[in-house]
Amino acid sequence: MRGVSSILGAVILAAIVFTVLIPLLIFLQNTTTLYHLQVLERNRAEIERFQENLEIHATVSPDNHNIYLLVKNKGSLAANLTSVYIADSGGGLTIWNSTRTISPLSPITLIDLNVKAEEDKAYTIHAATERGRSYAAIEKPLNITDPPYILQVSVINMMFDRKYKIKVTVVDMKTTNGTFKVGCVSAENPCSAEASYEYYSSRWNDNQTFTFRVMPGNYSIQLTEYKFDEGSGSWISTYRGYQQTLMVLKSSVVVFAYEHVPATSIDLNSQFNMTLAAPAVLMVTDEATFDAYVVVRLDDTAKESMRDATVSLIIDPSLTKHCKATIEGRDSYNLELIKPGQTISLHFRIRVSDVDPLLGGVVYIKGNLSSAVGDRTGTPYNYETSITPVSICKLSELQMIKKFAPASNCDECVDKCKPYSVIDCIEIRITPFLSVYLCVCGDSAGVVPRCGQP
Repeated sequence: MRGVSSILGAVILAAIVFTVLIPLLIFLQNTTTLYHLQVLERNRAEIERFQENLEIHATVSPDNHNIYLLVKNKGSLAANLTSVYIADSGGGLTIWNSTRTISPLSPITLIDLNVKAEEDKAYTIHAATERGRSYAAIEKPLNITDPPYILQVSVINMMFDRKYKIKVTVVDMKTTNGTFKVGCVSAENPCSAEASYEYYSSRWNDNQTFTFRVMPGNYSIQLTEYKFDEGSGSWISTYRGYQQTLMVLKSSVVVFAYEHVPATSIDLNSQFNMTLAAPAVLMVTDEATFDAYVVVRLDDTAKESMRDATVSLIIDPSLTKHCKATIEGRDSYNLELIKPGQTISLHFRIRVSDVDPLLGGVVYIKGNLSSAVGDRTGTPYNYETSITPVSICKLSELQMIKKFAPASNCDECVDKCKPYSVIDCIEIRITPFLSVYLCVCGDSAGVVPRCGQP
């Protein structure tokens, strides 16, 4: 019996092990596996949560001042944006609830929060994702009257005597959900679609930096160069401009550089011109005055200006004949500056007298740049025009005799010469006490110029 009991006991023990302990062990093993799977899942989610990397900017539209988010996914995982909280300085809170998937390494996603920014309020914006991450907009707080970023535009090597216009304009931005115009620049209004500066360069190779306050957005930066056109009296474009489009998400610098212009002396044969304008022939009866102009032009290709220039008009007495000529008023001008591309006309007045009635006269004049100096190189300059002759014509009146008419006295000649003019009345003495008169009648045949020939 003892042997049977032992066998029975062993069988019962084996049954207990197989029916209780082994399933228990299997259950414990499965539970442990599930636990580790959950831990791994939680770890994976936590890793993904920490790997999620969004960059969020807040901006406004220049048209309606609506607040927009510019969302950029800098990570390798897609992120679902679920809520956005907009708190204003007046105590208001607006919640935007919607799911927007932000793909990794994709273009910027634009979100309209349907909240209009007011000038007297500042806004703090936070966004939450499906993984539980919270992001604050970098522009904190967002204030429409105080754009957060500085856009600096540097212009290098501007030319002398040119005007430059630097204009910053909000332009359309293409996003994953359409094309929008967002961003604004501080100008006359706190949030404008464009702003500009105008600058006159009074130096060679001038360098200047122009500063704009801007909101995040897409901008066109345009630089235009102008030169003064003396013909139209206005500034015209030289077409030596630059244009660049820039996405601004932080303070930025744009540099436009022209070629450096070295100092070079003026070539008087090709870059400088002085001409003399005066009448070729002057008709006078006794004495007269005439105008003469010395026209000075420095070509716009010149690499420096002329300073302290003395320009005069000279009458050559050795060549002037059969008359007397003098300059009335000033005979010279002192010009502080002659700029490249500039034309200056200087007026002189010349009086002519004592003209030979038979030969006429001739006056010889010339323009003279007696002194000037280059404002960059210090080179001295002088120049003289060729001699210009002015023929002075003395006008002698001619009369044609039409008839002779006898009269008893010269007073009758007025009636006798009708319809002609009385040229003369000739007395013919017959006896010491008796005279007859002859009226000479005629018409003017014009004048004959007697001119000195140069």
